[in-house]
Amino acid sequence: MDVGTALFFRHTPVGTVVAHELDQDGKGVTVKVFVNAPHDQYVSANTRFWDASGIDMTLDASGVKVDTQSILSIMLGGIAFESPAGTEALPEADPDTVFHIYSSRAAAMKQPDIEMLVFTMYFEESLRGLTVGAPVELNGVEIGEVKKIMTGYDIQMGRWRFPVDVSVFPGRLRAMVRGGGTVPTPAEQKVRIDNYVANGLRGQLKTGSLLTGQMYVALDLFPNAAPAKIDWTKTPRNSRPSQA
Repeated sequence: MDVGTALFFRHTPVGTVVAHELDQDGKGVTVKVFVNAPHDQYVSANTRFWDASGIDMTLDASGVKVDTQSILSIMLGGIAFESPAGTEALPEADPDTVFHIYSSRAAAMKQPDIEMLVFTMYFEESLRGLTVGAPVELNGVEIGEVKKIMTGYDIQMGRWRFPVDVSVFPGRLRAMVRGGGTVPTPAEQKVRIDNYVANGLRGQLKTGSLLTGQMYVALDLFPNAAPAKIDWTKTPRNSRPSQA
């Protein structure tokens, strides 16, 4: 990004970068942009900006995704902005309002999750194709993502086991409940999750795309699964067989 770099709204050039400078702490760069009238009316408090330079290509569990703003942005770079669909219409943002520039449109449009629970799940099969950021799904609905992938040898069991940290967002799960779901207390939430696990809630690795070979974690109920329980004293919470 340099002075004169184009600013895009819905693939249309509507402004330019007028200045950029390194922050005093050296941890970031402040970019100043000017949006031409009448397009400045589309910038509100819930507007998201992202780096639209080049071609944004993503290979993940859902396949190949390609996104770009224009030939101009491919050649010279650019910044794009837009408000997430379905968000509340807000008044025009004041001059000098500070926004974060996301790395891609997908990252910019991702709804923030206020609640997050981190669990460690153990797999014994190959983790080939599973990457950090891969989705965690319940019946095809994404309710979390893979946070960390590790390896370890269980001396007592005499075999390799692969710990995978996953982030689960309870708010997404409640949004699936017909009529909406009430926000439980931490104690109530713990009881609910323990009941799910006791009734066979387990995670499986599945192939999300035959083209890319990317894997994801699928949650489902297996009534005949070996007993297991969550160790709530650990952070992240461990999901282990009850006899371990």
